[in-house]
Amino acid sequence: MRTQRRVFEKLSETTKVELASEKIELSLLSDLAKSDDEIKSFIKKYEKIVVEAEKAQQLLKEAKKMNDKGYSLSSANLKIGRKFVQEFKELGVPLSELKNVKGFMDNTKTRGKLDDLNSRLLKALPR
Repeated sequence: MRTQRRVFEKLSETTKVELASEKIELSLLSDLAKSDDEIKSFIKKYEKIVVEAEKAQQLLKEAKKMNDKGYSLSSANLKIGRKFVQEFKELGVPLSELKNVKGFMDNTKTRGKLDDLNSRLLKALPR
């Protein structure tokens, strides 16, 4: 009878351990499932952001090229404009007597717009 009792107690302890183990396992599996759902939800949002960041990176590359080209165009135009003004000064002719003063002034405004865009872009680019 003692042996049966010991066997029964041993079985009872084993059963308790198994039940506790199952309870822990189910609890942890439940936590893992919740965590997995949270990760999946996050991934959906994160994928969208990554795609947009990749597009933005491409746009930034293009913007930097445009800025370089804009700077070159503005510099070349400014050089021509300075030469133009210098030659008129050397001749002693005031710019106000220039027949096409409107074209010269329009060019100055256009270059000003280009310079403004270059400045705005440089401020907007990440450093």
